[in-house]
Order: sequence, then structure tokens, then C-alpha cells
Amino acid sequence: MRKDSTPPTFKRPNFPFHECNYWVDHEAKEIWMKGSFALSMGRKQIQEQHCAGYTLHLVTRDIIDKLKADPDYIYELKQIIKERKDAKEE
Repeated sequence: MRKDSTPPTFKRPNFPFHECNYWVDHEAKEIWMKGSFALSMGRKQIQEQHCAGYTLHLVTRDIIDKLKADPDYIYELKQIIKERKDAKEE
């Protein structure tokens, strides 16, 4: 839910980002968005205002394109992220 108690909608004008810059995984309640420095600085506010109930992930444009072409790529992407976290902890 957003601050105004309405469910998040990912179509303009309610969601202020262009559709080609993000991909939504409704099952896992995640939004994968093309990141930038400005978005990373305002990530918390964006998530609270527009994506409440969803987790916001910032990724590169290539990953967004891969997710749009093949939604099953999300499982491979999550495995890559998990392996990187495990390697970092060691």
C-alpha cells in the first residue's frame, strides 16, 4: 500500500517512471529498476511513496532488457546475487 492507502499501480501517471525503465515481479513483490546515482539517493522515498509493499532493486539497463525478454531470467539473477553475497561474506 502507498501512503494514501491505495495499492501500488505501475502505470503512468501514478508511477512516475517510464515503463521501459523497470520490470515488476508481482509474485515476489519486487520492482527491478534501471538505477542511477539520483535514484539511489532517493531510493527510500521512492519505495515509500510509490512502491510500498514492494522491494525496489536498482540494476543496469541490460538486466531490465533481459528480464523483459525472458521473465525466467529472474531466477538466474537471484542466484548470481546470492553467490556474490556468499563470496563477500567469506
